Amino acid sequence: MRLICLKYKALSPLHIGYGRRLGIINQTRYFIPGINIWAALTVNLVQKLMRTYNSEVYVKAGNFIKENFLITNFYPVIDNSVCLPQFKKEGFYYGPYSKYEFESIVLDSYTSTALQMKTAEEGSLHEIEFLKNKIKVENIYLDLQFEGYIGIKNDQVLQQDLKLRYDDSSLPLLKIAKDISIGGEKKYGFGRITLSQDPYQTENFWGEFKIEENKITIPEAKATPFYIKITDNFSKKFTGDVEPLVGKLWIETSYKRGSGQKIESYGICVIPGSLMNENTTLNLSNEFSAFGIGIAVVVDK
Repeated sequence: MRLICLKYKALSPLHIGYGRRLGIINQTRYFIPGINIWAALTVNLVQKLMRTYNSEVYVKAGNFIKENFLITNFYPVIDNSVCLPQFKKEGFYYGPYSKYEFESIVLDSYTSTALQMKTAEEGSLHEIEFLKNKIKVENIYLDLQFEGYIGIKNDQVLQQDLKLRYDDSSLPLLKIAKDISIGGEKKYGFGRITLSQDPYQTENFWGEFKIEENKITIPEAKATPFYIKITDNFSKKFTGDVEPLVGKLWIETSYKRGSGQKIESYGICVIPGSLMNENTTLNLSNEFSAFGIGIAVVVDK
């Protein structure tokens, strides 16, 4: 599997919702899941090629990316440090920052409600948590950046010059990946990110995890950067947490149509940042990760 590194910077605030609320606050994820990048690349691929609107074109393009690419989560980069999540004895960390320090740097929120004159509908008051596009570190303002990877499972679809072959067309990966829109609250201008440098080929995920024959090994006491699906024969011990992964996808049937109308469950997963208590080999190219959202499955040795 060839690895392509993509580095983005945020042009506007980001709200990566996942259904978690704290009172009236709609909370955001602190990283960009691979499924969000998959959706954005699908839209861009279609818009670069589509001459007339046809929803089937989106389905076809999305399936093409599912079958040929593995897309990792994209993690924040602060002052050139990739903030990979990790459980420690002192608590949860993002790169060199404690959870509290990280939140104080990247998080903000705004409050709104549906209004009539001098009234607010009961239950309509809500607060949206978001990742700031401009962050302040030691009195210096920086762009919030993100780093992640695309794994090429089929070398026939990406040429050495990083041109993507799709149907009878050939498009530079840069053209498809450069400017994308992710997450929610887009009507307020949220979700715009752009590549901060050209994509490039590399050998390791985040400089730490080398891929060999579509597999990587998480060393003992090392945090996983991937979701790890808990299958029936899962027996690895870990220190961390689990999460039921659910996605909202496009659907078109006789009674329902549109984006986010189909609920897709990917099962219970060990979350990124969890510490594996023994060497753990992960398969990144299987029926679970074929969707291209960075879900890995343990390979028993």
